Amino acid sequence: MGGDMVVIASQPLAPLIRFSHQEELPFKILSDAGRVVARQYGVFQVVGALGINVARPAVFLLDERGQIVYQYVGTATDRPCTEEVLRQLDRLARNREKAAFTNNVKTSARAAVSS
Repeated sequence: MGGDMVVIASQPLAPLIRFSHQEELPFKILSDAGRVVARQYGVFQVVGALGINVARPAVFLLDERGQIVYQYVGTATDRPCTEEVLRQLDRLARNREKAAFTNNVKTSARAAVSS
């Protein structure tokens, strides 16, 4: 679909590296042990259902400009269903294809007018 999946976890780096290698994950896992990213995305909780200083489970899809185009923020251990995330990724890909087509048509029209 023309993008990258990155998981950001609020755990220290060493266990995440071990987990990633053990499970042979096909995507990157980044450590946010200081909860900086969790705070920036508004999912940090001082006290939550899963403990102290944790991030709520969340999924964010960003477009090529880094704009959030879909978000799901859970309350404890809930997450969106895989099908919903795939639907949103498909929608994002279709929107990108439409934008590319529109840009191509505009470029062709400009070239035709200027010749």
